[in-house]
Amino acid sequence: SEGEANPAQEREFWMRMEKVLGSVEEQTGQQEVQLTLELVKKLKSQLHIPKMFEEAVTIVKGKLESAQKFNHLMKELPVGEIQTAPDLPATAAAINKVLD
Repeated sequence: SEGEANPAQEREFWMRMEKVLGSVEEQTGQQEVQLTLELVKKLKSQLHIPKMFEEAVTIVKGKLESAQKFNHLMKELPVGEIQTAPDLPATAAAINKVLD
């Protein structure tokens, strides 16, 4: 039905998620960003920007870790073989590859 993803779309989603989050993490670690954050901290900003930034970086790192774990799992699953298996024995054989 509409809105449901097939396994290939799910895999693509998580691969893109990992790529985007990795890029965000890389950007937040850049010297310019760190310098700006240090400057804001030294100015003792009343806007709570440093704390909000640090919380956002922590969230991104957690989401990136989740995406990496999911992608690692998806690489090991024979999704294509399971989907295209012509019969139950072939499906069982594909599933057994994961369990062995």
